[in-house]
Amino acid sequence: MATRDDDWGPWLGYRYDIDLAERWWHRLFKVLYITLFGLVLTFLAFLAYEADPERRLGDVEITGRLDEFLARADPAVPNVIPAFMLLPGDTALLRANGDLDYLFSYNLEKSWCTPDAIRHVEATAEHLTERSLGRRVPTSDVLASIKKVSQESAPRLCWFDSGISESNLAEVVKFRFTQTAAWQAKATFFVKAIGYSLLAHFILANVYYRGVVYVIAGPRRKSKASAPADDDEDAGNELEEE
Repeated sequence: MATRDDDWGPWLGYRYDIDLAERWWHRLFKVLYITLFGLVLTFLAFLAYEADPERRLGDVEITGRLDEFLARADPAVPNVIPAFMLLPGDTALLRANGDLDYLFSYNLEKSWCTPDAIRHVEATAEHLTERSLGRRVPTSDVLASIKKVSQESAPRLCWFDSGISESNLAEVVKFRFTQTAAWQAKATFFVKAIGYSLLAHFILANVYYRGVVYVIAGPRRKSKASAPADDDEDAGNELEEE
């Protein structure tokens, strides 16, 4: 079977010396490979769609800040965290240098922020008791700690879960990526995935044609095109002898 100059076959190790299309095992491998490659590309497309950009302040829109949300909250609401979690976007910690650090929603959902700690001192004590795995936290102790940190008549305070206890109230935000940054991240991921897929195809094709086919069909056969050349050489030798 002849080759073409623009054929990628030689780069992939394709066997032109045998008619692979007539071999049942080659047809089976081909169907399995195409099916598997299609599934991989589908999975990569899904990952590309789910890909997020790096968390940079220029690529995100801040949809809510917990300190501002608490300041505007209705004092009649015991805990504003559930309402804050309903804001669009993901949770994060916005540092002073502009970095957006990860903040697990679980840690924030286990926290307590009240717009009037004195008014809701009993509810706060119940929450702290539940968070303490049943160890009762007296209301008097909670009231004493409130008065120790604030002398206001209706202090707005938060009790963060242990996972974010070192964080500042002003650092807790909800954010979402801008459309431009989101699509750029998806496109970048997909282009890289296609590149790695083509590299994997190149390697696997060489392993198959140079390895698997070699084991099943044997070594490459000598090209028939060399036979006429050998005959011409023999004829030339005979003329020289005459």
